[in-house]
Amino acid sequence: MEAFLIALGVVLIGLSAYFYFGSMPDASFVSGVVGICSFFISYRFRLKARIASPSDPEHNGPAEADD
Repeated sequence: MEAFLIALGVVLIGLSAYFYFGSMPDASFVSGVVGICSFFISYRFRLKARIASPSDPEHNGPAEADD
């Protein structure tokens, strides 16, 4: 799912550039916004998986200072 959303974002940003240079600013804006949202949603899936996975017990919790 994550790779699909990244690929979709790249395609939509490319399409946005095409629309921009083709003098279609409305279509450029819409495809650009949807492409950026696709990137953010893929990043959300990555963070959700990282939070759900068991973390390294050595790095669990706040860092302790050596006095």
